[in-house]
Amino acid sequence: MALPVSGNASTNSILGLYERIGIQGVVKKNPEELRFFSGFYEMPVSSEGPKFIFLVLSVILNQVKPSKLLM
Repeated sequence: MALPVSGNASTNSILGLYERIGIQGVVKKNPEELRFFSGFYEMPVSSEGPKFIFLVLSVILNQVKPSKLLM
C-alpha cells in the first residue's frame, strides 16, 4: 500500500503586517492518482483577531485511476 506524501510550509509576519503566508501539497506514489497543491494568505483585520483569508492558489489534479480495485 503506497501512502501519499504531503508537506506544508508557512511564514508569520514576513512582510511585517502580522500576516500568514503558506503552501501545502499532497502527492501519491503514482502521481496520476492524486496531486494537490494550494497556497494561502491570511491578513488580520484588527488587533481583536478577525482575519481575511485569501486563497491564492488551489490546484487539484486528480484522476480516478485507483491502483487496486475496491471491493
